[in-house]
Amino acid sequence: MPLSKRLEWVTAVEPSEGMRAQIPHRDNMTVIASTWQDADVAQAESDLRQSRLQLEDLRNRIEVDVRSALLDVNTSAEQVSVAQSSIGLAAEQLKQSQDRFAAGVAGTLDVVQAQEAVATANESYIQALYLNNIAKLTLARALGVAEERTKAFLGGK
Repeated sequence: MPLSKRLEWVTAVEPSEGMRAQIPHRDNMTVIASTWQDADVAQAESDLRQSRLQLEDLRNRIEVDVRSALLDVNTSAEQVSVAQSSIGLAAEQLKQSQDRFAAGVAGTLDVVQAQEAVATANESYIQALYLNNIAKLTLARALGVAEERTKAFLGGK
């Protein structure tokens, strides 16, 4: 059985002209009509091109990750601000409903609904703050500084 049929891949480097004519074409066989040194240089150049392409791809993915994380931080920070405003509004509505109840103009249902609105606003704030912290940590990870800067990103000491 010929060697090329027993092996998964065969590379013939620098065969003589007569030998090249005798080598049958096979899908699992490469014939390089040059010296070993030329083949090594060509392979090294190919490897270098491949490495450069991989590096460029990695840079692009990092840039996308950082931009996406930064957008998430900005969006979640706005959500925190909105949630804080909602807490203030709900607290003001609770105060008004308590005043109306004390004046005898409204019933307990209004007060209970206002208390529920305050609780919901507080829950929304907690959720927004949590998402903001996750977004900050994701940004730190995308920037490659997660281990060193976690406390700073979260506003801790």
